[in-house]
Amino acid sequence: MTDLHDLWVELNWILEEDPHPTYNYHYDQIIVFGELASTKIVSAYLTQEGIRHQWLDARNIIKTDSEYRKHGSSGDLTQTAVNAELRKALDDYGMVITQGFIGSTIYNESTTLGREGSDYTAAILAYALDATSVTIWKDVPGIMTGDPKRFASYSAWMKFPTRRLLR
Repeated sequence: MTDLHDLWVELNWILEEDPHPTYNYHYDQIIVFGELASTKIVSAYLTQEGIRHQWLDARNIIKTDSEYRKHGSSGDLTQTAVNAELRKALDDYGMVITQGFIGSTIYNESTTLGREGSDYTAAILAYALDATSVTIWKDVPGIMTGDPKRFASYSAWMKFPTRRLLR
């Protein structure tokens, strides 16, 4: 409960300030709290059940450019963070709970990765960890290649091997 309280206090600080003139920036500073809170709850449950793991804030791992609400991972900075933080947590705890869809700039401003951002996060982390595979459970048969709100008749779905998706 303390972790959730701290998140809500931080969110309140953002909401009490005047909105940032750039909508996408302001959106990203707020929307990340859903991901953070939900993973804190899952982490608390795993702890209660005695399941060893480490909770990590994806904003410390997934480094992005300053294009808010878009896919813009900074590969070298992300790789450095994965090597320094994620690999250590996996070695020490065997399991990590983190978020999809979110990251941060080099100035630690929250960012989101846009449509299919959680799948993108899984692919980024798999690539950075040199995983042999990545499994994404979802209710669709692949990765959507277009926004159905903009391309209603476009129903193409694609399945990419992790390496191909990121190169």
